[in-house]
This record gives sequence, structure tokens and C-alpha cells, in this order.
Amino acid sequence: MQSFKTSDETVWTVEVDINSLRRVKRLLGIDLLQIIDKDSNLLQQLMHPVMLCDVLYALCKPQADSMQVTDEKFGKLLGNAIEPATVALIDSITDFFQNPIERENMKKVIQAMRSTREKGRMMVAENLDAVLERATEQTLSQTRKELGLPVTSAPVSSA
Repeated sequence: MQSFKTSDETVWTVEVDINSLRRVKRLLGIDLLQIIDKDSNLLQQLMHPVMLCDVLYALCKPQADSMQVTDEKFGKLLGNAIEPATVALIDSITDFFQNPIERENMKKVIQAMRSTREKGRMMVAENLDAVLERATEQTLSQTRKELGLPVTSAPVSSA
């Protein structure tokens, strides 16, 4: 059983068991156990914030119901807790697997996914300035054309 804290300081418990798996399937049509299927892209789908929120809400529904928290309110509360909520979800799914081989496979898949995500974030950070500068130059060039001004290829000043 894993947990995460939302912006209102509520601690939400994410428990993946037979009942919660049935609930997710019934409410969302998602079989969370497909996550270890080699042909499944469920892990990538769970990285989408809306889908993540829906799955977490379905898993936490008994707690949400007892606190009279709707899915919309849950989504608002989730706000800055996306990262810890994702970790809680993935770790809870991993904990569900009793077979040591399946559990290890799941851990490997998760580690590869986290590594890929981190490399992607670093790549964006490393190239963001150049991308933004090119976009700024293109926008200014287009604006100059629209205003009938001469188009220059001089670099944009950062001042």
C-alpha cells in the first residue's frame, strides 16, 4: 500500500488489490494488469495527467466517497502531487504482483520508463534556449513581413 499527499494535505492511500482492480475496470474500462503485457502501452498512457487522475480517483474512490470528494475536486487537489501520485500508483501496481519474476520485470520496465523520462527532460532543458530563440526569430520575421518591414537575419538580442 502506497500513499501520496494532495495540496490540501490529505493523505490518499493507493491500494491495488482485486477489488480496486475490478473498480478501475468497471469505471474506466482499464485492466491495470495489462501493464506487464509486452504489447501494452498502458504505462505510457498512465503518464498522461488526465488518465492518471482518473485511475487514481477510481483506486481511491472509497476514501474519496467517505470524504465526499468528487472526481473534479480530486483532480484539482491532485495539482502539484502528480509526481508522488504517479510513484504511488506504479509502486502499488508493482507490489500487487506476487510472482517474483513478474515483480522484477515490472521493476525493470518502470526503471526504463523513469530513465527515459529523465533523459527526455534533460534533453529539453539542454535545447530549450535554442528552440525558444529560433521561435522568437521566426515570430519576429513573420511580424516584420506582415508589417512590410525589411526582414533581417540578425540574431535576436537577449537584452
